[in-house]
Amino acid sequence: MTFRRHPNTPGFTLIEVLVALSLLALLAGMGWQGISGLLRAREHTQTRIDAVARVQTTLAQWHADLDALQIVPTLDPAGVRWDGRVLRWVRRSVQAGQVGMEGGLQVVAWRLEDGVWHRWLSAPVRTPGELQQAWQSAVLPAPGLPVGGGDWAVQPLRSWRLVYFRGNAWTNPLSSADSAAIVSSSPGAKVSSPSPTGQTSSSNVAAAPAGQVNTPPDAIRLVIEFGPSAPFAGPLTVDWLRPDWSVARP
Repeated sequence: MTFRRHPNTPGFTLIEVLVALSLLALLAGMGWQGISGLLRAREHTQTRIDAVARVQTTLAQWHADLDALQIVPTLDPAGVRWDGRVLRWVRRSVQAGQVGMEGGLQVVAWRLEDGVWHRWLSAPVRTPGELQQAWQSAVLPAPGLPVGGGDWAVQPLRSWRLVYFRGNAWTNPLSSADSAAIVSSSPGAKVSSPSPTGQTSSSNVAAAPAGQVNTPPDAIRLVIEFGPSAPFAGPLTVDWLRPDWSVARP
């Protein structure tokens, strides 16, 4: 019987196999870290996008409410009333095809409570009595939920400040008709602002006597400051201009 010798086939030693497995495990770990980093970045980006979208939606609602402003002289000649805690006004109802009292009016009120910006909206009303009742309900310490309306926590905020533009000057919203506190028209001007407790403080603005100007503001400047977890750093200034305002107006 004849035996044939097979040639020696080269292979990997145990050490080489262990080294290769270690390298593969290292590459897999690095790849997983990269994927994990991408997922965290995506989550952070999506959170920021959602926060920015929420702010944009809130400010869009703010502008929409003011654009729908309906001045009722028998209720408030100024149209917009700020008491240092709640900003309220009457707006036209969103019902299409109807205007004024025929389509119904709604009282809208914005306030800062416990670090959260709230929007309160009454149900559509069609009689002066209902309108007066809704107007008074908007300034209650804890506004109830009106049937057909609502009270929404729209945006976490640290503080908000307001200043009106009327008589070709920026004025304190709490200024009296005889002595309006004129504020610098520069974007960085400091104006009266409520603290989180609802008290109003002011800087660079003269103290306002009792009473308020009964002239509707031509513009309203809103300065809001977000909390530490907000997508924005520092104050955000938003200006609203009356849709019917014109430079030619006296």
